[in-house]
Amino acid sequence: GVESAPSPVSEELEVDSGEINIANLIASTDPQVTHIRVYRVGNNLTQFALVVELPNATTSYLDKLKDSDIDGRLLATDNYYDAPSGLKFLSESYAMLFGVIGSKLYFTPVGVPDAWPPEYFLQFDADITGYGAVSNGILVFTKYKTYIVTGTGPTTLSQQLLRGDQGCIAFESIQKADIGTLIWASADGLCTSSGN
Repeated sequence: GVESAPSPVSEELEVDSGEINIANLIASTDPQVTHIRVYRVGNNLTQFALVVELPNATTSYLDKLKDSDIDGRLLATDNYYDAPSGLKFLSESYAMLFGVIGSKLYFTPVGVPDAWPPEYFLQFDADITGYGAVSNGILVFTKYKTYIVTGTGPTTLSQQLLRGDQGCIAFESIQKADIGTLIWASADGLCTSSGN
């Protein structure tokens, strides 16, 4: 029930006789893979649309369907990638997974924990030392600063400096203190915030 990222797009093919033979399909060796999906774009199709779903062992397919006869579901996984290498502090908030590499906060689309589009990240001015959800967003900490990240989904997330003199010195210190409130250790002692 889960579709992976697509293989690279084939070279453009010209249709003369109303059919195209797709050859050299490569079966996956992953035992979880059960099917290969074939998508196409062109003619009346302005986005990649599902043509057919084939058993994984299929090596060729003769596509002679008209645009009006294909399944037509649009390719939704064209920007699905594995999680970036070195991701740490993995956590779920607001139906998205978040993780950190250095000064970048990476995140997934809503409800799709196995997809990490490479452009889905926010850049901070120093290495991130931790983060946690509060009632109105996500607090993101560097050693000396606290930011709040707000938005309704991955394409609308934005960051704003909350405190320029208090950060977090240890990810392990970040704890929920009350509903929608965090407590953490800063260089000056314990801090708490609900995002205000």
